Amino acid sequence: MKLLLRKAQAGDFESFYWLKADKVNIEWSGHEQAPEKESFSKWFQAQLSSMTRTIYLVVDEEGGKVLGYCYVDKLEENTYDIGYGVHSFYAGHGIATFMIGQVVEIVRENNGEKITAWISIKNIGSRTVINHNGFIETTETEQRRLPLLPKINETFSLWVKEL
Repeated sequence: MKLLLRKAQAGDFESFYWLKADKVNIEWSGHEQAPEKESFSKWFQAQLSSMTRTIYLVVDEEGGKVLGYCYVDKLEENTYDIGYGVHSFYAGHGIATFMIGQVVEIVRENNGEKITAWISIKNIGSRTVINHNGFIETTETEQRRLPLLPKINETFSLWVKEL
């Protein structure tokens, strides 16, 4: 599989919806079900013109299949926050590691100085991805409600990468 990271475009909605409707992505994003398609389409289109958020997609170049996504949110002048997911069918194949590595380079090329990510302490796969890409876990934590996971609240820790 040859991977490519690119910015999301208007024509990517169906693929993006497929990713966000994946059961595992629903669980970790804190929702109880897949988003309602029509309102989610409007949200997606609005995000594409956002001045503070860019959505990147990782694509299998050979088949054209969208495999994962990453939000890159500009928090301050040189600080960015990321949130990401890979469809559960493709998890465990290095796709997220590739994607986050590419995002780090994009932020660095745009004079970013710091990237943050909030990761559940129980999300071993995501912790591995972010650690592999040079992020350091801080002592800052917060509780988030994830209704589809067994516990009422999950502890998320802040990870930081200085560029």
